[in-house]
Amino acid sequence: MENIDKIANIDAIANAIKNNSEDGFFFVPWIGKNYNKGLNGKKVLVVGASHYCNHSNICIHQAKKCSNSYDKNKCRLGCKYFQECTSGKTKDYNDKCAWMKESYSTDYVALCKSICDKIGDSNMISEKLNSTTLGEICNFLDPNWEDNVSYTRFTEFGTRFFDKELTNKIEPKYNFWSHIAFVNYAQNFQPASTGNNFKENDFDAFKKYLEVLKPDIVIVWGCALGGEMEKKGFKVNAENNGYNWTKDGIQFVNIKL
Repeated sequence: MENIDKIANIDAIANAIKNNSEDGFFFVPWIGKNYNKGLNGKKVLVVGASHYCNHSNICIHQAKKCSNSYDKNKCRLGCKYFQECTSGKTKDYNDKCAWMKESYSTDYVALCKSICDKIGDSNMISEKLNSTTLGEICNFLDPNWEDNVSYTRFTEFGTRFFDKELTNKIEPKYNFWSHIAFVNYAQNFQPASTGNNFKENDFDAFKKYLEVLKPDIVIVWGCALGGEMEKKGFKVNAENNGYNWTKDGIQFVNIKL
């Protein structure tokens, strides 16, 4: 693949971290190299719902007296912090996740190092949960890693819709992600099997993303998140049954993929 620094805007990501606040966002945003150039001249921020964890420590073989079961039917193969981390306390376990050291590609390692060098703090995001968004996207862009179904589906939609914008020498997938910013709305991991449990401070983090990234258009990705936005008043001045909102000068579009 292209070098990650040709796709990601390292300076912009570092500045986003610097301009964050204590009560702002937890997960570091992905910002593409050409985000400021935009798509059709507009800066586009894509917002997904949540990051999910499948390292449950709840034993599913209780009746079989599994050898990996311990302490009130917990599983040794899962993460001992799973229940707390996915119950709204992800930030407390930022530097305690063993899977961060083995879950992501060398592009993630290179990107985090470059960002930390810009910030001047080598421990800011490397192998920490707050860099999960960067890790997932680096994996998706790396052909040596398994495709992410959700990212694949959205990218196919994006590259078709913005086809005329993505006609240079870079492969369309890389080009598309170099032109957008991406964040997830929920600021805590969710259990992989239970969907989304949004919290009040997620909306505060969302507003901080908007303040730092200053998008012209926000693509709200998915039904669950569209429903959450409606609860926050985004149906005001709506068209198309509430899935096309304008608020504070930003165009919000909810898509179902």
